Amino acid sequence: MGTDDINPPQPPRRWTRILLVLSLALNLLIIGVVAGAVMGRSRDRGPDDRAISYGPFTRALTDADRQALRQSIRDKGDPRAHHRQLRAGFEAFLTELRSSPYDPDAAAAALTVQQQQIDAQITSVRAALLERIATMTDDERAGFADRLQEAVRHRKKFRPGD
Repeated sequence: MGTDDINPPQPPRRWTRILLVLSLALNLLIIGVVAGAVMGRSRDRGPDDRAISYGPFTRALTDADRQALRQSIRDKGDPRAHHRQLRAGFEAFLTELRSSPYDPDAAAAALTVQQQQIDAQITSVRAALLERIATMTDDERAGFADRLQEAVRHRKKFRPGD
């Protein structure tokens, strides 16, 4: 009779299994957070990209055309300043929502200012986009039209750099 027959191995205790499962779950959570941060950072769109957004029109541009559009917008003003203005307008609206007594006219005025800022930016991007399209060759314009049609037809989520 060997010592293994006298003292058979004990099955793992329940708390040991729970601890192992929790440890595994925590490790997977940490890996997921780190991987998500790394992957998200590479796809993040900064203020410059938000500032040139014109829906499927800008998403259908080539990287080179998008970069040229971005530069054209920068030449006309700081896209980050526009983003800061929008953020301030949003904060002003939130302040009005939380005020007591609530003033609907002040809230409407805050939204009107923000809408005017958005309209001005859209007008600027539209003009820059049309300028860029005017510089394209027939083949480039046809390629742009094809990508735009695909973007609208399939509602694909194009991102700058795709």
